[in-house]
Amino acid sequence: MSSISFQVPEPGIWTVTGEFGGQIVTQRINITDKGSSTPVALTFRSSTITVTSPVGTSLLLTDGTNQLTAISTGTNVFTIYNMGQWTVSGTLEGYTLNSVTVNVAAGQNYPVELEIKSATLTVTAPVGMLVSVVGGGDTQEIAATNGTAVFQITNLGSYQINGTLNGLNSNTVTVDVQEYRDYPLLLNYTFATITVATVAGTEITAQNGGIIITQTSNSNGEAVFEVATFGTWTVSSSFDGELVSANVEVSQAINYDVELLPTPQGEIYGAYWAGTSNPAWTRTDAAAGFSDPQPAVNNGTGSSPFDTIMPWAGMVKVEDEVAGTLVAIPKYWYKWTRDGVSMKLQVANYAADGFHISPAHADRGDGQGERDVVYVGRYHCGSDYKSTTGVLPIVNITRATARTSISNLGAEYWQYDYAMYWTIMILYLVEFANWNSQTMIGYGSSQNKALFNTGLTDYMQYCTGTSSASRTTYGCCQYRNIEGLWDNVYDWCDGIYFSGEEIFCIKNAANFSDEDSGISLGKRATSSNFISAWTTPSEDGFDYALYPNETIGSDSTFVCDYCQYNSTGTTLRIGSGYYNQSTTRGAFYVDGSINASYRSTETGCRGTKLPNV
Repeated sequence: MSSISFQVPEPGIWTVTGEFGGQIVTQRINITDKGSSTPVALTFRSSTITVTSPVGTSLLLTDGTNQLTAISTGTNVFTIYNMGQWTVSGTLEGYTLNSVTVNVAAGQNYPVELEIKSATLTVTAPVGMLVSVVGGGDTQEIAATNGTAVFQITNLGSYQINGTLNGLNSNTVTVDVQEYRDYPLLLNYTFATITVATVAGTEITAQNGGIIITQTSNSNGEAVFEVATFGTWTVSSSFDGELVSANVEVSQAINYDVELLPTPQGEIYGAYWAGTSNPAWTRTDAAAGFSDPQPAVNNGTGSSPFDTIMPWAGMVKVEDEVAGTLVAIPKYWYKWTRDGVSMKLQVANYAADGFHISPAHADRGDGQGERDVVYVGRYHCGSDYKSTTGVLPIVNITRATARTSISNLGAEYWQYDYAMYWTIMILYLVEFANWNSQTMIGYGSSQNKALFNTGLTDYMQYCTGTSSASRTTYGCCQYRNIEGLWDNVYDWCDGIYFSGEEIFCIKNAANFSDEDSGISLGKRATSSNFISAWTTPSEDGFDYALYPNETIGSDSTFVCDYCQYNSTGTTLRIGSGYYNQSTTRGAFYVDGSINASYRSTETGCRGTKLPNV
């Protein structure tokens, strides 16, 4: 209520008029005494709107021209002088409440109730699934309990609903919320199952990329994983510190059975050579009754008693995003026993007493310790120093150039070295029990005395054999998926160098050199001829590093491969060059007659990967 005073100049009938809220009120008064005071009251019609709403709601009342606002205290009373249509609305914490329209007439009170209106999305989903609702400018996530997840939606519009459970994605459902009511929805997902048979109470992990699911097997030794992502799943567990794993290729929504059990005490497989001119060995230990392997001919099929035995069975092709196609070699244990000229070689797939860890896997002093698996290039290096099919090998490079170029691929990549060479040769000898790789697998070298593209064995239906029509025809060979060990080009071999007669070896790939950092391992043969005997390294950690110390053989006796010597030779290459169709250059051919600056059009290189653990 407010007041205002007027001074009138003379008595008489005066008209007082006021306007407020669109109303005009007039009152006539008679002024009889010029000095008197005459009160006048102008009364305007009004109504009230009483708004009930959640405390804190920002209230807005408007008739299109005038506005009244307030913060709700629970019940708010607004006096209305402008009769007509008013709209009452409110917002609270980003939510818009319902709005109410009132036709206001004078002298009335209009009760109005505002509330947050919502629709309900009742989502049926597997227990524990994290259900997500996206839409209306908002995202909500609720874990389904008792098979449902319930969402309150205040804004009308389109919403997308999906869920995840154990790394699996459900289907996505879209709902158009046009009114405030309940919307029942269903989420489901199609999945394959991986059923793992193992020891009861074992914790098992199934992994596909960044998706990791862990379960503990039940009292029956079974764990079932539901997986919706297709691709390679690695199922693994640890038994007394031994990691056991298996890969499952999931390609459709079916069940896949996997057995995951601790490795039993392994076997020892051996071979014995009497040191005579006969290149054949006698099989011993668990290999005593084995027949000779049957490598492929003409890229056909083949077989070997070792096909299902580790580590041979684990020598598989793998694709490396940096270095190309490699061949994995699992760790094993080996033992040389020398008695005069005789030699016994044994391989175990467990840590047998008195055995050494395979050369390439053993602790190299590089801070990485033992490695469970190492990799060797399936092919000779191409011009990019990677192991790639269908390319000409890089040639005309020094050993140092090859060393640096391969290492430039990354911290885990190194040039083929003497430890890797003997890691492969030990496995070859126990499997084939014969020095003469050219007789047992194939002549190798080159079909036409010319450099040829890698990958000539890509279509071979077995892991070992020759691409040629017969073993006594020159062509391209592979042993356990490693192509070209004695064909196409020679490979530089690192980790070994010479000073006159003296042999030096290096295990740590970071220290590879053509002239220093090596450990002296004895003296080599000083004449070029066919190998007939080997050194017996006694230096701890280098017992693998046999090197020819006698050369009185031929291409069909003793070791059957040639050894090149020159007193000025400091570096080593192995294998066979393309131009030299000869039975002198098989798996054990070594050429230590060349120096560090040597390069030629038939000498290339091969890479390895020593994973950082």
